[in-house]
Amino acid sequence: RHAQATKIQKVYRGYVERFYYRALKREHAELMRQKDFEERRRAQATQRLQNWWRMVMAVGLVKSMRERKQQREAEFARIAEQNQDPADLIANLFWTYEVQTERDLVTEQGLLRAKQSAAATTIQARWRGLATRKHVAARLHLHAATRAASIIQGHWRNYIPKLQKRKAVFKQQKATTIQCA
Repeated sequence: RHAQATKIQKVYRGYVERFYYRALKREHAELMRQKDFEERRRAQATQRLQNWWRMVMAVGLVKSMRERKQQREAEFARIAEQNQDPADLIANLFWTYEVQTERDLVTEQGLLRAKQSAAATTIQARWRGLATRKHVAARLHLHAATRAASIIQGHWRNYIPKLQKRKAVFKQQKATTIQCA
Protein backbone atom coordinates (compact mmCIF):
# COMPACT_ATOMS: atom_id res chain seq x y z
CA ARG A 1 0.00 0.00 0.00
CA HIS A 2 2.81 2.38 0.86
CA ALA A 3 4.53 1.62 -2.49
CA GLN A 4 1.30 2.44 -4.36
CA ALA A 5 0.97 5.78 -2.58
CA THR A 6 4.59 6.55 -3.38
CA LYS A 7 4.01 5.64 -7.02
CA ILE A 8 0.91 7.88 -7.19
CA GLN A 9 2.84 10.74 -5.65
CA LYS A 10 5.70 10.18 -8.08
CA VAL A 11 3.35 10.21 -11.08
CA TYR A 12 1.55 13.31 -9.80
CA ARG A 13 4.82 15.15 -9.14
CA GLY A 14 6.04 14.22 -12.62
CA TYR A 15 2.81 15.54 -14.11
CA VAL A 16 3.12 18.81 -12.18
CA GLU A 17 6.76 19.22 -13.23
CA ARG A 18 5.96 18.52 -16.88
CA PHE A 19 3.06 20.95 -16.76
CA TYR A 20 5.28 23.61 -15.16
CA TYR A 21 8.06 22.93 -17.68
CA ARG A 22 5.67 23.23 -20.63
CA ALA A 23 4.36 26.54 -19.26
CA LEU A 24 7.94 27.82 -18.88
CA LYS A 25 8.76 26.66 -22.38
CA ARG A 26 5.69 28.41 -23.83
CA GLU A 27 6.52 31.59 -21.90
CA HIS A 28 10.12 31.50 -23.14
CA ALA A 29 8.98 30.97 -26.73
CA GLU A 30 6.57 33.90 -26.46
CA LEU A 31 9.32 36.14 -25.06
CA MET A 32 11.61 35.12 -27.91
CA ARG A 33 8.87 35.86 -30.47
CA GLN A 34 8.30 39.28 -28.93
CA LYS A 35 12.03 39.97 -28.86
CA ASP A 36 12.40 38.95 -32.53
CA PHE A 37 9.39 41.09 -33.46
CA GLU A 38 10.81 44.11 -31.63
CA GLU A 39 14.22 43.62 -33.24
CA ARG A 40 12.65 43.45 -36.71
CA ARG A 41 10.59 46.55 -35.94
CA ARG A 42 13.64 48.46 -34.76
CA ALA A 43 15.62 47.36 -37.82
CA GLN A 44 12.79 48.43 -40.14
CA ALA A 45 12.51 51.81 -38.42
CA THR A 46 16.26 52.33 -38.69
CA GLN A 47 16.17 51.34 -42.35
CA ARG A 48 13.32 53.77 -43.03
CA LEU A 49 15.21 56.58 -41.33
CA GLN A 50 18.35 55.85 -43.32
CA ASN A 51 16.42 55.73 -46.58
CA TRP A 52 14.63 58.98 -45.72
CA TRP A 53 17.95 60.68 -44.90
CA ARG A 54 19.52 59.51 -48.16
CA MET A 55 16.51 60.77 -50.09
CA VAL A 56 16.67 64.14 -48.33
CA MET A 57 20.35 64.39 -49.10
CA ALA A 58 19.81 63.46 -52.77
CA VAL A 59 16.99 66.02 -53.12
CA GLY A 60 19.18 68.61 -51.41
CA LEU A 61 21.99 67.89 -53.88
CA VAL A 62 19.65 68.36 -56.84
CA LYS A 63 18.34 71.63 -55.41
CA SER A 64 21.85 72.87 -54.69
CA MET A 65 22.88 71.96 -58.26
CA ARG A 66 20.02 74.05 -59.63
CA GLU A 67 20.95 76.95 -57.37
CA ARG A 68 24.60 76.72 -58.44
CA LYS A 69 23.59 76.69 -62.09
CA GLN A 70 21.52 79.85 -61.57
CA GLN A 71 24.41 81.46 -59.68
CA ARG A 72 26.79 80.51 -62.49
CA GLU A 73 24.52 82.07 -65.09
CA ALA A 74 24.24 85.22 -62.98
CA GLU A 75 28.05 85.28 -62.64
CA PHE A 76 28.46 84.93 -66.41
CA ALA A 77 26.07 87.83 -66.93
CA ARG A 78 27.92 89.96 -64.32
CA ILE A 79 31.31 89.18 -65.84
CA ALA A 80 30.00 89.98 -69.30
CA GLU A 81 28.76 93.37 -68.06
CA GLN A 82 31.96 94.24 -66.21
CA ASN A 83 34.49 93.26 -68.87
CA GLN A 84 34.49 95.23 -72.05
CA ASP A 85 37.61 93.56 -73.42
CA PRO A 86 36.58 90.33 -75.26
CA ALA A 87 39.89 88.60 -74.38
CA ASP A 88 39.36 89.17 -70.63
CA LEU A 89 35.74 88.09 -70.95
CA ILE A 90 36.72 84.83 -72.68
CA ALA A 91 39.51 84.13 -70.14
CA ASN A 92 37.16 84.70 -67.19
CA LEU A 93 34.38 82.66 -68.77
CA PHE A 94 36.78 79.80 -69.57
CA TRP A 95 38.13 79.74 -66.00
CA THR A 96 34.61 79.93 -64.51
CA TYR A 97 33.40 77.22 -66.88
CA GLU A 98 36.27 74.93 -65.89
CA VAL A 99 35.60 75.39 -62.18
CA GLN A 100 31.87 74.87 -62.63
CA THR A 101 32.39 71.79 -64.80
CA GLU A 102 34.65 70.22 -62.18
CA ARG A 103 32.16 71.03 -59.43
CA ASP A 104 29.31 69.50 -61.47
CA LEU A 105 31.37 66.37 -62.06
CA VAL A 106 31.96 65.97 -58.32
CA THR A 107 28.24 66.52 -57.67
CA GLU A 108 27.27 63.93 -60.29
CA GLN A 109 29.64 61.45 -58.69
CA GLY A 110 27.99 62.15 -55.33
CA LEU A 111 24.55 61.56 -56.83
CA LEU A 112 25.78 58.34 -58.41
CA ARG A 113 27.11 57.20 -55.01
CA ALA A 114 23.76 58.07 -53.42
CA LYS A 115 21.91 56.00 -56.06
CA GLN A 116 24.30 53.10 -55.58
CA SER A 117 23.88 53.30 -51.82
CA ALA A 118 20.09 53.33 -52.19
CA ALA A 119 20.29 50.31 -54.50
CA ALA A 120 22.56 48.48 -52.03
CA THR A 121 20.14 49.29 -49.21
CA THR A 122 17.23 47.88 -51.21
CA ILE A 123 19.17 44.69 -51.98
CA GLN A 124 20.15 44.31 -48.32
CA ALA A 125 16.55 44.81 -47.20
CA ARG A 126 15.31 42.16 -49.64
CA TRP A 127 18.05 39.75 -48.59
CA ARG A 128 17.35 40.26 -44.88
CA GLY A 129 13.63 39.72 -45.51
CA LEU A 130 14.35 36.46 -47.32
CA ALA A 131 16.70 35.30 -44.55
CA THR A 132 14.12 36.18 -41.90
CA ARG A 133 11.36 34.31 -43.73
CA LYS A 134 13.62 31.26 -44.01
CA HIS A 135 14.49 31.48 -40.32
CA VAL A 136 10.82 31.72 -39.30
CA ALA A 137 9.90 28.79 -41.58
CA ALA A 138 12.67 26.69 -40.05
CA ARG A 139 11.51 27.54 -36.53
CA LEU A 140 7.91 26.65 -37.42
CA HIS A 141 9.07 23.33 -38.87
CA LEU A 142 11.12 22.61 -35.75
CA HIS A 143 8.13 23.53 -33.57
CA ALA A 144 5.90 21.14 -35.54
CA ALA A 145 8.44 18.32 -35.24
CA THR A 146 8.86 18.95 -31.50
CA ARG A 147 5.10 19.04 -31.07
CA ALA A 148 4.72 15.71 -32.88
CA ALA A 149 7.41 14.13 -30.69
CA SER A 150 5.70 15.47 -27.55
CA ILE A 151 2.35 13.99 -28.61
CA ILE A 152 3.93 10.60 -29.28
CA GLN A 153 5.74 10.69 -25.93
CA GLY A 154 2.53 11.61 -24.13
CA HIS A 155 0.62 8.73 -25.70
CA TRP A 156 3.45 6.34 -24.91
CA ARG A 157 3.55 7.50 -21.30
CA ASN A 158 -0.19 6.88 -21.01
CA TYR A 159 0.07 3.48 -22.69
CA ILE A 160 2.80 2.05 -20.42
CA PRO A 161 0.79 2.36 -17.15
CA LYS A 162 -2.28 0.87 -18.84
CA LEU A 163 -0.20 -2.03 -20.12
CA GLN A 164 1.29 -2.57 -16.67
CA LYS A 165 -2.17 -2.46 -15.11
CA ARG A 166 -3.46 -5.04 -17.59
CA LYS A 167 -0.50 -7.29 -16.81
CA ALA A 168 -1.08 -6.88 -13.08
CA VAL A 169 -4.80 -7.69 -13.45
CA PHE A 170 -3.95 -10.68 -15.61
CA LYS A 171 -1.42 -11.92 -13.03
CA GLN A 172 -3.97 -11.33 -10.25
CA GLN A 173 -6.59 -13.34 -12.16
CA LYS A 174 -4.09 -16.17 -12.76
CA ALA A 175 -3.04 -16.12 -9.13
CA THR A 176 -6.68 -16.19 -8.03
CA THR A 177 -7.39 -19.04 -10.45
CA ILE A 178 -4.43 -21.00 -9.12
CA GLN A 179 -5.45 -20.35 -5.49
CA CYS A 180 -9.03 -21.42 -6.17
CA ALA A 181 -7.97 -24.62 -7.80
